[in-house]
Amino acid sequence: MSIEFDPATEKLAVDTIKTLSIDGVEKAQSGHPGTPMGLADITFELFVRHLRYDPKDPAWRGRDRFVLSCGHASMLLYSMLHLAGYDLSLEDLKQFRQWGSKTPGHPEHIHHTPGVETTTGPLGQGIANGVGFALASKMKEARFGAPFEDARTYVICSDGDVMEGVSGEASSMAGHLGLDNLVVIYDDNRITIEGDTSLAFTEDVGKRYEAYGFFVQHVDGHDRIAVRTAIDAAKLQKGKPSFIVARTHIANGAPNAHDTSEAHGAPLGKEEIALIKKGMGLDPDKTFFVPEAVYELFRARTVELTKERAAWQSKVDTWKASNAQKATELEAFEARAMPADLYEQLLAAIPAKEDATRNLSNVIQQKAAALIPSLVGGSADLAPSTKTLIKGGGSVGKGGFAGRNLHFGIREHGMGGVVNAMALAGGLVPYGATFLVFSDYMRGSIRLSAIGKLQTLWIFTHDSIFLGEDGPTHHRAPLVASHDPGPRGRAARRCHGDGRRLGDGSRSPGRPHGVLTYAPEGPKLEAGRWLRSEDGLAWRLRPRRRPGRRAGPRDRGHRQRGRARRRRGQRACRCGPQGPRGQRPLPRDLRAAERRLPKGGPTAGRTDRLDRSRPHWAVERMDWSRRPRHRHRHLWSQRAGQNPRGRVRPHCGEGHREGEGPPGPLISSQRVERPTPRGELRGAFGFVLGGPVSAPSKLSAKNALGDAACSAVHEPGQASLEGP
Repeated sequence: MSIEFDPATEKLAVDTIKTLSIDGVEKAQSGHPGTPMGLADITFELFVRHLRYDPKDPAWRGRDRFVLSCGHASMLLYSMLHLAGYDLSLEDLKQFRQWGSKTPGHPEHIHHTPGVETTTGPLGQGIANGVGFALASKMKEARFGAPFEDARTYVICSDGDVMEGVSGEASSMAGHLGLDNLVVIYDDNRITIEGDTSLAFTEDVGKRYEAYGFFVQHVDGHDRIAVRTAIDAAKLQKGKPSFIVARTHIANGAPNAHDTSEAHGAPLGKEEIALIKKGMGLDPDKTFFVPEAVYELFRARTVELTKERAAWQSKVDTWKASNAQKATELEAFEARAMPADLYEQLLAAIPAKEDATRNLSNVIQQKAAALIPSLVGGSADLAPSTKTLIKGGGSVGKGGFAGRNLHFGIREHGMGGVVNAMALAGGLVPYGATFLVFSDYMRGSIRLSAIGKLQTLWIFTHDSIFLGEDGPTHHRAPLVASHDPGPRGRAARRCHGDGRRLGDGSRSPGRPHGVLTYAPEGPKLEAGRWLRSEDGLAWRLRPRRRPGRRAGPRDRGHRQRGRARRRRGQRACRCGPQGPRGQRPLPRDLRAAERRLPKGGPTAGRTDRLDRSRPHWAVERMDWSRRPRHRHRHLWSQRAGQNPRGRVRPHCGEGHREGEGPPGPLISSQRVERPTPRGELRGAFGFVLGGPVSAPSKLSAKNALGDAACSAVHEPGQASLEGP
């Protein structure tokens, strides 16, 4: 039962939330002041009367989740967290949008801002994350009961959020599943950057959400009693998520900026802020000022929350006393525990026969699911094709959340946002699967999993140079490279039927690891041997040494030696300088680009440009009719993520022997890395084993398996990207 406060003190608290927000934007000379002013009443009601949290323990297992989907209004969230008693000082608020601060321009949990549940920069993602949090809570409640009962997820979203397609996909999923622990509050201020929303958006959002299966209410967003009543009604709903359409006014309380698009994304200016503070009865010369009465109000709320936590703890202690086995399982589940010999057990599960890698992936997945209870996930209506169904795991559906198989429907982007939040919720190790070509539909979610260092697994199937029956719309060629240069990201293909992997996610903690699997049972590529198809194209697997090094004295020495050879009538290699121990150097244009990089600084040592530490393999494709016939075997190389369409200077291939003929101009090449030998696996959880390409015999069986063990459990804070 919430306590009552003096109405005048409540109004002062709401006005303080507004002034803190606009002062932060004004000091930074950047940000969005209008939305925090319009949402101050709603957010105050949530934090003071409904949201269950512990500012001294932001990770408390029994807390409610609050997601500000309109992340551009981040000063609203930071102001609330400061007043609520989280470890966020006034000085932190003054550092809004400054480098290295705890108050970035959009809420980012990776910055360790206490109280921020998820990163909400791109609009719409917060709604999808809210659905994921609510779903994760339901699934854990179905497994363990008391510790997760009555936990709710509250989301505040904007016009931009409900316009984005990802929010519609996730909301449709929430309505279908009947997530009655989800409350979404829509800030209907009818203003976007370009002007009134009627310029581009005239639909009845409430009717749309009714069609999704939500319980919909309409309120005045500045009437706190009406907002309180609506939230109370939403909490009483059973079998339906709730959607509250709150009519608000952007920059509410500003004499000139009220209901203007200019208030959306630009500082209000000192004169306008002075007028606002005078209208509130506050000193216009004071900035970042919090009256003591406001602090007292929030301290009283903290005392009430302490009692709520004590009651929750008492209930959980009683549950543990009567469910000792379940209590032990809960702790292991939340820790994402795994057997110490997981790697060896997964290795032993690899079938000896060659098969399509999605089939081999499924074999490993079944073993992993048996060993790791936290592993859950599903596909975008493609489980029979992606082979990602956990056998005997049961399905998650309305009224039944104890299963392990999720059915996301044909909603790739929504699936991505939901899976990300499930990883953030803790305990669960979630995966999402689809065809590689459809990964473009969920690129925003994949990128956020990388930025957030989430323990997610993306499985993309049907990555094959032999897959062409569906035409160019389903051809995956450019997608492998496009996933590689993402933030903290790396893509690789699993390339052998016996489980050998050519990608090493273990060297990249906190990165999404891309694994692209092979769908059909086709011919096997062998190292150094060309495989020709009927259309005149040919492929081979070519081992490559270290990619190169910086240009230096050795290059100049090589040129001098080349000139000396020509003076002696000998033929010099036309392929440029050779590196130490036969390593190939960078082509000239890449060497020049590398020299232009600053010494130190944010771009120094970027691994998305080149990886110098590991050997790798390249899958080459060429027009067989155009293959050169001269003695030197030259290769046009092109690395994923590095100028995908540009020509690169040819350099020396392997050896200078007579033979079948060099590959000639390369149409495309995928950089595929092989694992670094190591005694134990620390990579991303990858049970997708890759396409049918032979790896060198030097690779031991243990190193060959690579990511097939797992990181989702081994290496918390790491997203995984698996391919067809």
